[in-house]
Amino acid sequence: MASEFEYEFLEALERLRHIPYHRTDLLLEVEQELYTKLEQTPEDITGLIVFLKTQQMQGNAEKSRALAHKIWKIGGKISPYMETVYTELLLSLGLLDMGLTILQPRFADVSKNIALFGGIFIRFALLTGNIALLDKILSGDYGKSNMMLREFADTYQRLDYGEHFKNTQRLVAETLQNHRLGFEYTLYHDRGFTDVSATYYTDIPLSQCQSATKSLNQKIEGYHTSTGIKRLYNYEVKLKNISEHPEDSQVMAHAAETSMVSSPTDTEDLAKDWGL
Repeated sequence: MASEFEYEFLEALERLRHIPYHRTDLLLEVEQELYTKLEQTPEDITGLIVFLKTQQMQGNAEKSRALAHKIWKIGGKISPYMETVYTELLLSLGLLDMGLTILQPRFADVSKNIALFGGIFIRFALLTGNIALLDKILSGDYGKSNMMLREFADTYQRLDYGEHFKNTQRLVAETLQNHRLGFEYTLYHDRGFTDVSATYYTDIPLSQCQSATKSLNQKIEGYHTSTGIKRLYNYEVKLKNISEHPEDSQVMAHAAETSMVSSPTDTEDLAKDWGL
């Protein structure tokens, strides 16, 4: 049964879709409105998820992870739509094991859940470097509308590179633990094959993001050197401050235009076992 503030919480979520991440003044206004209502219904899951969104957008990484765990502990039934919102926030924060717990039952019947969860499925597959899962998601009609990603997955399978991609993504997850706040990707095909540009939004200060990106890529290079495997330069990793994140409405519009769905990391949640 919906709470008395259900409509207001959903309305606030829609407002957040159109607020730039750097507009802390507008985000604080929404946060205060939510806080007032949550004082009356402190365990309202929908309200807490929307409140979590305000913390993520403001770059409060530690508070966001704590709140995500609080919501998890309270539990309860939510609508499929709010489930997508919460799951996407978990993935943005790097809480991949928690995200997997929600998604795994839906992976059992991808075709049934693809309409609502397709974009989140893809994000999880990329974040965890799971090429086999990406291949499963992109089978059938969904793959036809995501041809560039389909080609990306095919390339990694053909070169037997799946395990190395998974190891690379695990390295990224462990390096960015406690700093992750968002994830977006863009596909390019200007070189005759699919390039994926992955941007991790963090609480790393703007002035340090360039050097942090360089340091992370040096670690990735080090992994390939140590294993004697040539790095495939069709997956680019960049780090940005959360304030540079585009508005959610812009992300969704871009996804629609291109016919693509693009869309705590605590030490105990490093997704050590990402096999499905």
